[in-house]
Amino acid sequence: MTHEAVPWDLRGWGEIAAALGVSVVTARRWERGTPPLPVSRFRGSVVAVKYELTKWSEAQLEGPVEPAETPDPVVQNVWGDFVGGDERE
Repeated sequence: MTHEAVPWDLRGWGEIAAALGVSVVTARRWERGTPPLPVSRFRGSVVAVKYELTKWSEAQLEGPVEPAETPDPVVQNVWGDFVGGDERE
């Protein structure tokens, strides 16, 4: 397979991160996420298809964007007092 025949249009973490609009560190962390970022290794470099990255990022946003309303947890602080929950001073 020649270099021109390879379907990847993004080569290297810099191009991948720029396509996602995030830092290189974030893109590399997403590679190890669940589901993992759709990247491949080719001749010692990381490569990706922009369409697959777009599809992956859209799937990540399908869930609720804002966290659900939950009551404050009741926790015990370092002095042994319970704080939070429904009973507040």
